[in-house]
Amino acid sequence: MVATPLRTALKPYKLPRFKLEGKTAIITGAGHGIGLSLTKLLLKRSVTVVLADTHLSTEARALLSTNPPVALYKQTDVSSPASLKALFEFHRKELGKEADIVVPNAGVYEPEWSNFWGEEREEGAESLQRDAGGQMVMGGGYYKSLRVNLGHPLFATRLAIEGFLRERKEGRVVCVSSIAAQIPNILTPLYCAAKAGINHFVRTLAPLDERLNFRITACAPGLVRTPLWTAPEHADKLAWIDQEKDTWIEPEEVAACIVELIEGNFYKGGSVVEVTKGQRREVQCYNDPGPQGKSISLSRGNDHVEELLKGLEAKLGRGYLEGFT
Repeated sequence: MVATPLRTALKPYKLPRFKLEGKTAIITGAGHGIGLSLTKLLLKRSVTVVLADTHLSTEARALLSTNPPVALYKQTDVSSPASLKALFEFHRKELGKEADIVVPNAGVYEPEWSNFWGEEREEGAESLQRDAGGQMVMGGGYYKSLRVNLGHPLFATRLAIEGFLRERKEGRVVCVSSIAAQIPNILTPLYCAAKAGINHFVRTLAPLDERLNFRITACAPGLVRTPLWTAPEHADKLAWIDQEKDTWIEPEEVAACIVELIEGNFYKGGSVVEVTKGQRREVQCYNDPGPQGKSISLSRGNDHVEELLKGLEAKLGRGYLEGFT
């Protein structure tokens, strides 16, 4: 499918638009980046927002102080099922109802503490422990990033659906995927796997839209200028980008796409919508051509792939490799 400009001639889906005004939302990862931009957009549309994050940026804290009681904060560790349950319980207690909108946006980008190629530290098996809710979980490493990037949106979606059922109301969930779901990258295997999982997950829930008016979709952005790239602790990943050749998409543009997925009638449940600089397109389940347009490249990534492979070769030993040449 060819990418289309933001203003498309897509035929509206048969369901009416979802009225935002007066609704309530839970947004994880709301303290920074895409989540913060989305929070600001929803507040402008008279949506009450519960911001969930491990900590808030200065800008997010300012939102809380200038928008009470329509902006609330609940400190949340999305890798913990108990913490996610507590987040939804907080929403019920503070707002007296179930959330109408849930955006499980929080994510990490193959961090050093949970990286396929890092020292994943066998600490997973050794540090089985109980979380705040008494459940047994893997501590520290053991691919904790998969719990953040895949386990958390799946469980948050389940909690959202339970709330929609309890109140017998329509609801919206938008998961945040990535073009990485379609671009295998040996530098970030866990991240790519998680995002691919999100795409297929939301597609499996497509029937909920027509039958129950629970619309579960995903937004799949390209290269977004967020702290996942720009924070000082991620300088190693920023080196994969050529600032002159590669194109950023700003978090505000991604947030606008999420709002359209929430309230619009262009995309039905199960849709995965790619957003790159200046354009959007629906990612097809079968025979999709792959990411289109700008904001999809890491021009210096191949240099780092070569560095990784050489490091693995060094561990293997040249004598072993020579037997295959």
